Amino acid sequence: MPETDAPPAIMRTKRIAQTGKVSQRFKIPPRYQEAMSAGIKASLERLSLTQMATAVPAHGSKPLKSNSITTYKKHINGLRYMCALLGDHDSQLMLLDNPPACPPSMNKDTIVKFITFKREEAGTPLVHNNEPVLDVFGDPVYCQGGWNDPNGVAQLLTALTSVHQARGVEENEPYCDPCNTCIELDKQGDRFGCDSCRGRGFPRLWRRGNPCRNIDVKNTMARSTRNAAGYRALGDSPLTPQELLNIRQHLLGKGLAGFQEWTMLLCGSFMFCREFEIAEFKTEPIQRGNTIDYNCINWDVTVFSPTGEIEGLGFTLLGKADVRPVNVIMWRIDDFPMLCPLKHLLAWIFLSGISSGYLFPSKHELERILEARKTNPGSHIHCKEGISYESVLSQIKSTCRTCIPNRDGPFGTHCMRKTGYLLAYWGGGEDSDVFKCARHRTPAMGANYKRDALGLMAVANARNGNEGEIVAPKFKPIFVQDIQLTRSVNRTHDLGIPTDKSVYSVAYKFITQDCKVSSDNPLITPIYISNAISNASRTRTVRQELDQILSSLHPATAKTIVALVSRLVTDAKYQTTEIAPVVIEFHHDELEDDLDHDLERCGRNNVDIDATNSVPAPTNIVLAATNSVPAATSSVAATCSVAATSSVAATNSTAAMNGAPGLSVNPETAGGTQLVSAASAQSLTHLAPHSSVIPQSSAPIERTIVRTRTIIIQNPVAPYPQPPICLPLKVKRGGQHDLEERSTVKDLRGAAKIRKICEILAGAPPDTDLTNGARSFVNQCRSIVGCLNNHFSGDVDAFIQHHQIISTSSFRSKKCLGRIDHSCGQR
Repeated sequence: MPETDAPPAIMRTKRIAQTGKVSQRFKIPPRYQEAMSAGIKASLERLSLTQMATAVPAHGSKPLKSNSITTYKKHINGLRYMCALLGDHDSQLMLLDNPPACPPSMNKDTIVKFITFKREEAGTPLVHNNEPVLDVFGDPVYCQGGWNDPNGVAQLLTALTSVHQARGVEENEPYCDPCNTCIELDKQGDRFGCDSCRGRGFPRLWRRGNPCRNIDVKNTMARSTRNAAGYRALGDSPLTPQELLNIRQHLLGKGLAGFQEWTMLLCGSFMFCREFEIAEFKTEPIQRGNTIDYNCINWDVTVFSPTGEIEGLGFTLLGKADVRPVNVIMWRIDDFPMLCPLKHLLAWIFLSGISSGYLFPSKHELERILEARKTNPGSHIHCKEGISYESVLSQIKSTCRTCIPNRDGPFGTHCMRKTGYLLAYWGGGEDSDVFKCARHRTPAMGANYKRDALGLMAVANARNGNEGEIVAPKFKPIFVQDIQLTRSVNRTHDLGIPTDKSVYSVAYKFITQDCKVSSDNPLITPIYISNAISNASRTRTVRQELDQILSSLHPATAKTIVALVSRLVTDAKYQTTEIAPVVIEFHHDELEDDLDHDLERCGRNNVDIDATNSVPAPTNIVLAATNSVPAATSSVAATCSVAATSSVAATNSTAAMNGAPGLSVNPETAGGTQLVSAASAQSLTHLAPHSSVIPQSSAPIERTIVRTRTIIIQNPVAPYPQPPICLPLKVKRGGQHDLEERSTVKDLRGAAKIRKICEILAGAPPDTDLTNGARSFVNQCRSIVGCLNNHFSGDVDAFIQHHQIISTSSFRSKKCLGRIDHSCGQR
C-alpha cells in the first residue's frame, strides 16, 4: 500500500479525539476525499442529475440564530464524514452545498450507523445488525464517541429534517428505499414501475421521504435514550470572581487580541449574553433586507451623571429567546473596577480606535485595524467584519482550560451566562430581577441556570483565608422595559452624549479625563490602560459617598440611618424644633433714636431691618429666633438678634470677622439698655404689651449683638407650620412588612399552596404594619382560609377536591366569601 498521511483504522478515533477542535473531528482524510469525489460524480451520472449553480443553505429559508446554524453545520459535517467513510455517495447528494434539484433522501442505515458511531464508547468497533461495519476500503470502523447526552441525537434528527425540507422533501413524507425492479423496468423504458409500486403512484427509482420518520431510526433513538437513563447533563460551568481575575492576568499579557477577549468575557458575563450575541455587538443596527440586526448601542437608555460622566451604556439586544428587541444597560462598576465591563469596553474602543461598525473585529479585521493605527494613531476606524461565533467559543474554551487547570468545566456556549448568574447572586441579586435580566423564555430555565450559586457563595464564605473568592460587585439590574419612562427619569441623558453620537468620543473622554491618560503617551498598552481604568477618578457627590458607606452595612441598619439622616436634613431646612424667645427691655428714657442707632450698627454688618416693624420706646421687643421666616413684606430679609452675653449659645460669621464672639455695645452709647436672659424671657413676655420693667441696678451692662436669621416683631406670633418630612429614598407605601414569602405562592399548586397561604397568614403582622401589596394579598387570602376553616373544618384535601383550582385574586368573587354565615359558593 502506498504511503499516505491517512491514519490507520484503529487510530482514526484517536486522531479526532474530543479534546481537539470541533472542526478537526470530521476532517475527511485525502484518500477518502478522492473516493468521495469520484463516487458523487458517478451517482449524478447514474441518476441523471445535475448540481444546482447556486448554494442552498442547510436550513433553507428557516430563520435561525447563528449558534443554531453552527450546530446544524456540525451535524452535517459529521454525516458527510460518515458517508465518505462508508462510501454512501448517494446520501452525499443531499448534503452537498450545491445539491441537485431533487436529490435522493439519505440512507436510513447510514443515519443509524452514525448515531451508534457517536453514542458508543470511543474506540469500540462499530457494529450494525450484529455485523462489523467496514469502510469503503474494507477496513473496520471504530466508534468516535462524544455524545454522552442523548439530546445530541434529537439535534441530529432536527438538522436532518431541516436539510431534507430545504431540498424539497416534506417533513411528514414517508420514507421508502429504491426498488430494484422499478430501476430495471426504467432502463427498459417502462416509466410506471413494478406492480407493487404502481399502487404508490410512482416508481421507486431512488430513496424518497424523510428518513427521520423511519421506524429503524426511531428505534435507534429510543434505544439510545433508554441506555442513557439516569444521565444528567452537567451543563457549562460558571466562573468565580477569583477565576475571572486569573483569566485577566493571563489575557492582558497577550496584547490587544487578549484585551479584546477579556472585554468580551466581561461584557457577556455581566449582560447575560450568549457567545453569538457578543460577536454581533455593533455601534448601530444594520438593515439587511426586511430584517434588522440589533445587538447594538442604544443612546436612549445610556445614563450620564449630572457632571457628564458615563454611568451606564445602553444596548438593544435580540437574543435567541427574545420575541422582540429588549433594552439593557451595561453599568459602570466602581467597587470592583478590575471586573467592570463598561470601563474595559471604553478602553478597548480607545485602543482600537473603532468608532462605527462592529465592536469586536475578526482576526483579519483586527490586523487591518492595527496597521491603520500604526500609520495614523489618531484615526477613527470603521470595523467591517465582526468576530465569528465559532472564534468566540473556541477562544473562551481554550482560555478557561489554560487558566483553570484544577477542573474541567465544562466550558462552552452558556459559560458567560452562568457566570452572570453567579456574579448576580453573589452581588445580592433577587430571583425576579436576575431572571428578567437574563431574558429567559420560562422561569424554569432561570432556575436551571441559577443552580447552586447561593450554595457556592455559602461554601466560599465558610472558607477562612480565601476571602478573595467571595468578593463580587454589587448587583445592578440591567433590564429596561419602559423606555419612555426611562427617558423621563434619565434627566441628565443629554449631558454626556457627544454631538456626533460616537462611542469613540465617549471612550476618549473617559480615558483622557477620568483616567488621566494622555493620548500622546507612547507607553499605552493593554496592561497600562487596565491599571489606569482601575484607578479612574470621578466626581462623587455627598449622596454617592453616603450610599457607598451604607452599602457595606446590613440593609435594616442602612435603612434606619437613611431615615435619621433624612430627618436631620429636613430639620435643618425647615427648623422644626422650638427655640425660646429672647425678651429685651429698654429704660423709660431710652429714645427710639438710640434703638435706631444700635440697629444701624447691625446694618453695617449686612443685616437688613424691616422698616415696617419699628418699635416705639419705651416697650418690650420680642426676638423670635427661627431658621426660616417668610417675609411679611417685600423688604423683610435676614435680621439681627440681640442676646445677653450670659445666654449666647453660638456666634456667626459676622462675629468671626470682627474677631470677637459678639459685638459689644456700651450702654452709654446705646441708651443704657438692660438685657434679660433667655431663662427669664417667658416670665416677661406677658408684660410686653402693657408696661416696662425698671432696671434694678445701674451697673454698666454690655449688649452683645449677634447676626442670626431672626426677625424683630412687636408681639409673639404663632409658630410656623411644620412642612412634611420628605425622605429622599423611595419607600413602599403602608407599613414596613412586605411578606416576602407571598411571592412563592403563585408557583405552588394544590394542597401545598393552601398550606403555604395558611402559614403566611398565621404569622402575618397587623394590617397597619403591612405594605399595600402585602395587605391586598392578606385580604384576598382571608376568604380562602375562612372557607377552609368554616366550611371544611380545616381538611385541605376535601377543600382541594371541592374547589379544584385555587386563585387568590378571584377566589372571593368566584368561589366563596369564606364567611360562616354563608354556605360555600354563596356570594
